[in-house]
Amino acid sequence: MEEFTNLNWSWKNQQSTSNLYQTNFSDNENDIFFCHINEIDPIHLLDNYGRNNSCTETTIKDPRTGKEITKEIIYHTTFKGKLYNFSQKSSMNSNEHQSCLNAVLKLKDNPVNLSLSDRQDIRLYERLKQTRIKEKSEFLLFVEGEFYRRNINKCYDLRPELDKFVTKWWQHSIDDRLKLNDNYYVLQSAVPIATESIGDDKLRIQFEKTIAKSGIVLVVDRTKYTEPTHLSCSFLEHFFPHDSVDFVDPPEELSVDIVISLKTLTFLLASVKNKSIDWDLTFSMKQDGNQQVIVFDEVLPPKTLECLEKNRRAYKYALTALTATRDTVFCFEKNDFVERPPQLDDPPSGTCEPPPTYKLCGFDDYLKKFSSHIELPTNKRSADTNHIQRLWNIQRNGVNCCRLLIHNRQDFCEKQNDGSVKFINLSPKIEYQYDFGAEQMTLSELIKEWCELRFGPDTVTDRARIEIKSGSVLDTKEIKLADVEHDLERLYKVKMESLMESVLNLLNIFKRFPVNDYLLRHEAKHCEQAMVYVKSNESRSSKNIIQVADIYKSKCDPKPILWNPIDDTVCTTVHKLSSVMPCAFPHWGWKTHFQPNDREKVLKRAERKTKAKLDAATERTALFKKIQKSRRVKRKRQERLEKKRKIKATKLPLEGECIDPIDLFDEQGNVHLFTLSQQDLSKDNDQISTEDINQPVDALCYETYCRDAAILSESD
Repeated sequence: MEEFTNLNWSWKNQQSTSNLYQTNFSDNENDIFFCHINEIDPIHLLDNYGRNNSCTETTIKDPRTGKEITKEIIYHTTFKGKLYNFSQKSSMNSNEHQSCLNAVLKLKDNPVNLSLSDRQDIRLYERLKQTRIKEKSEFLLFVEGEFYRRNINKCYDLRPELDKFVTKWWQHSIDDRLKLNDNYYVLQSAVPIATESIGDDKLRIQFEKTIAKSGIVLVVDRTKYTEPTHLSCSFLEHFFPHDSVDFVDPPEELSVDIVISLKTLTFLLASVKNKSIDWDLTFSMKQDGNQQVIVFDEVLPPKTLECLEKNRRAYKYALTALTATRDTVFCFEKNDFVERPPQLDDPPSGTCEPPPTYKLCGFDDYLKKFSSHIELPTNKRSADTNHIQRLWNIQRNGVNCCRLLIHNRQDFCEKQNDGSVKFINLSPKIEYQYDFGAEQMTLSELIKEWCELRFGPDTVTDRARIEIKSGSVLDTKEIKLADVEHDLERLYKVKMESLMESVLNLLNIFKRFPVNDYLLRHEAKHCEQAMVYVKSNESRSSKNIIQVADIYKSKCDPKPILWNPIDDTVCTTVHKLSSVMPCAFPHWGWKTHFQPNDREKVLKRAERKTKAKLDAATERTALFKKIQKSRRVKRKRQERLEKKRKIKATKLPLEGECIDPIDLFDEQGNVHLFTLSQQDLSKDNDQISTEDINQPVDALCYETYCRDAAILSESD
């Protein structure tokens, strides 16, 4: 009877109703709200109990009919973002925004399939070109300022479980290369990495045949693109153990000039345009009969793992682990779909690992424990590894230039309705400014996609845009070679044929090298050149002799994170829900942009405000002058009265003194009347008034006057 006291009521939590419904259903059996939901619909119960375990098909019985129901777990995107709260308002109205948004979505479609309304929207989109360009510049300026005002390092931080896995992968890859290559190299020469071709050369890349295919390819389920953040390091390591580095030798029966991996070729192409990239590469010249063959190894792991590259690799592994089907894979040897190996049927739990505990210990004790527990890289190969070798012939102006043997790995495949296989490359695009729109593809990302599609004749690319904060997939789009070439020309004015010509010129220089092992180093400070080191049998005796291990001992300053503009040709979920075209302010909010018919009203209103301010200022000035004038008049009057008082004060007799009778009369014989008494003269700083002047005075001594007058008359 007391069990009800343990129940709680989550409905009373302080959160909105929409958030309560959108959250995952609780596993807490003491919650009244979720107990009721799980009771009336047990499908929700099975969906969420143990949701961190692997997803499988579940059969349950419907309590209403008693029949078995097959519930298929379908992954979907749960993105809850919204558009940034701009204070500016667009110069275009809502109808123009909706038309331009529809036009952006229909621009790349076949004109035959466009409806009449779509064509009208495209015409309006072209007519508003100048308005769009002006507003786009203002929008990008605002977004760039907002980007640098944010805490950039915090926005670019990776989730701890993914960061741990990528860091381990990077450390193991470095250990593998150091273990396999301990040679000494001495500085020999320098070669230009970007050389222009003389004349107008026409380059043609022709696929000849596939030399070898081995391993298995994971089958992707595109409905499972979801949040790839609920993963642990052990979960990822189970699917992606660290493989040993493969070095491919060309078959003896083939006439091959260059053996190179697709990753190495991508780095060489990217370094032609972006000379700020640091990379190191080992290769060897081998003699094969009458010709020399250049065999390139994989590009050495970077000295520091930048946050952008770390995030891209982490989410690529996470998406691969979550979207791959568990029961079926494609086998190259059998050229058919087969069951997945049984050792991968029981992966560890995908929940996040608990945080580690720390305690203080001595430095010597720590070194002993660390050396005894260090994990060495394993040489076992994953059951999900595959390898493909394709032969390509490159012609320049119709003449065979070189034959390339390119080896690569395939990310995914998909089974078609007719039973055929479709190979897929996975290209994650991390979105750091999702509330403003979709970021532009960088030059390195586009070159990588171009190489995967150009040298994978039967492949397509799935570009998945991932929001960095929640890890949810915003959208996925199937990209083809023509789309990538269009973006390269539109964003960076780059033609891949010119980049391939520069790389071929570099490879022709390598063909003249003697048979030996080489190390090719490019640093940002050298810009246009790459340093060539040749294998040496001498021990370390000068600064020009290095090992591969010395590369990772040098310090490298972290590169600043630069702002990436927003692409105005990509419509995200935020734009569709808000009905706002890309790279434009919303059609609501505070109005700072005016229509032409509103400008006259605005000018008149501003005129009235300016006139009112001028009138008020004039009135204040006149009042101030009036007050100053009255003060000056009052001050002058006081000065005159003070002067008059002082003059009269000098003529008054003091007590006990006599006055010369002559001073009492003027020239006409009239008597001077003194208006100030002796008592008033004793006061300091008194002012004289008109009443004091006209007042009769009793202080004058008439006896003295009469006596003095009599004396004067007798003397005469």
